[in-house]
Amino acid sequence: MLTGTNGGGLPLPCSPDKEGCVTAWSREGAGHRCNAGRFQRQTLPLGKPPERNSFNVSTIFEKESAMRSHTIPSSIVRLLLRWYVQQWVALSLLLLSYPATALADAATTFVYVAAHNRMCQYQLNLLTGVLTPLSPPCVTVGKGPMTLVAHPGERSLYAVNWGNPGASITRFERDPVSGQITEKETRTAPLLTGSMVVCPTGRRAYSLSNGASADLPGAYDNSIGTWDIHPDTLALTLVGTDNAGVSGVSGLDVDTSCQFLYVTGQHSDTLNVAQFSLSLQTGRPVRLTPPTVSTGISSGPISPRLDADDKFVYMANSYAVKGFGWSVAQFSRDPETGRLTPLNPLLVQTPQNPTALYIDPSNEYVRVLTYNNSIASYRKDSRTGELRSLHLPTVQTGRNPWAMTIDSSNTFGFVVTRSSANVWRYRLENQNGQLTVLDPPLTPTPGWLPTNVIIPDPHVFQAERDMLGQAAKDPHFRSPRYGTFARLRDDEHHEWEFRLMGFTVAVGQALSTVPMVHATNKANPGLRFIQHEEPVTGKWTAWEQVSAR
Repeated sequence: MLTGTNGGGLPLPCSPDKEGCVTAWSREGAGHRCNAGRFQRQTLPLGKPPERNSFNVSTIFEKESAMRSHTIPSSIVRLLLRWYVQQWVALSLLLLSYPATALADAATTFVYVAAHNRMCQYQLNLLTGVLTPLSPPCVTVGKGPMTLVAHPGERSLYAVNWGNPGASITRFERDPVSGQITEKETRTAPLLTGSMVVCPTGRRAYSLSNGASADLPGAYDNSIGTWDIHPDTLALTLVGTDNAGVSGVSGLDVDTSCQFLYVTGQHSDTLNVAQFSLSLQTGRPVRLTPPTVSTGISSGPISPRLDADDKFVYMANSYAVKGFGWSVAQFSRDPETGRLTPLNPLLVQTPQNPTALYIDPSNEYVRVLTYNNSIASYRKDSRTGELRSLHLPTVQTGRNPWAMTIDSSNTFGFVVTRSSANVWRYRLENQNGQLTVLDPPLTPTPGWLPTNVIIPDPHVFQAERDMLGQAAKDPHFRSPRYGTFARLRDDEHHEWEFRLMGFTVAVGQALSTVPMVHATNKANPGLRFIQHEEPVTGKWTAWEQVSAR
């Protein structure tokens, strides 16, 4: 990656003819990637976010013909997202449709639990971990929702409904202030395993099928479904299906940029993890070389998960190795090629056969749910990626734990247990990673088995609104660019959370795109700052604190 500044700590503008940019045409020849700007460190007053010194952003642009000006920015280097031509969305209208008086409540945290044919909704007390049912407490969905996933803007939720035939995906619109969800549509899908992932860029989604579909000809065993997400409605459209190259598809995950996809095959032999690049034009998977890697055992991998830095990949092995037992496989990942390389050691023992694997929002701990009704916890070495068991490695949970989630503040965790038919609650001890059980467990719907749980990040909405409010102060700013809203990674300043949004701006007769960055103090979310590139001068503003509303 090329790095540099223009001498004043300002970012280098990025275009193919600028020094400090690299043109890297994709297979389809659809776009170029520019890498620019390692920002100079500056001394800052206490309580302010850092200046642009360690944001690493790479932005992939589609050709924009006359819409593109010489000032198209990529000033914050290693944000990996995709900006597609004519895919503009009136996101500002959606966000600004909520009254300003409700902004103070935007950080309210809600929890959603899938159980049989219901979605149950709760408000989370961030002091006690208590879940209070909303009214109504549950809404009816399709048959057997197995997976809940959120769109990156977290204004829409998708529930994957298992069926044979008749599998489907239901989309819910979510009010971030009241927490209420409303069913908007249901799409027929190939026979699903219950696995689905939405790209962090918000442009596409991927699902898994392990059987023939009577509803969608052409879908076949062990296939990957590629879905387009509509820029205005966030509705799903199936683009096509492709063979996964492994048997008994059991889980999938994508990297932050949605350039690479990883799929586990529970019934494959030793080569049981498939790795793909994703077409820039269609989004469909293209096999890497080699197309598969091994988790070190014959069959059994589930729950592939990339860490927040996209540096390491972990997956649980649900089958035991003779003389070793059950395990987690750990890999490093090449960010340029997407290829996985086994760590040494490859396997880390777990107490019994795992049912799921989860990485904390802190990116420090890995949790493994096991059939012996426990959660095994590991600390991740940030440098090597190696997992090490905690001093008190396991904590009790209900029978047959199935899925886990943790709120964005890394304070409370929730586990759904199918045989116990309840939700177990935990407090996270951030100083040592231990989990403490909070009694009593919650029973969402008596008699129905819960299958999944999700907590949308409440601070996403606050950041969006703050940036839209800032843009409204400058007459040059137009609507935000769809798909540009994303979280930035800062490897040095963990006390701040950074998000970026691109805005269309008009200077004279020319239209261009400029970035705006939002910083939230993790310890005090009310402490928020914004800076952006000036549309006329191209220079960056200083951090400006967002006024309390």
